[in-house]
Amino acid sequence: MADDTEPEPDDIIPANDNQGPKGQPTAFCLVFLAAMTGSAKAQAPPTAHVVSGFRGAVFGMASDEVRRAIATDLKPAVGAVTEQDNPVV
Repeated sequence: MADDTEPEPDDIIPANDNQGPKGQPTAFCLVFLAAMTGSAKAQAPPTAHVVSGFRGAVFGMASDEVRRAIATDLKPAVGAVTEQDNPVV
């Protein structure tokens, strides 16, 4: 050391000897981290849920088929089911 109050850079940073904390090779740490991050990518993404209708009514049914499905599933009072157009479509 040039001065007793300030350490030299060689005293602070050890020479590059590829050793990590406690003398363990840093290559091991890198391989371990790579294996851990790779395992997260190996999981399959969740599959999307497909909606094909509601209860017994399925998209693409005719009006009378939908009325029968409603009557079977919900058992509404006579005259309770009405039709209306969807203004958005």
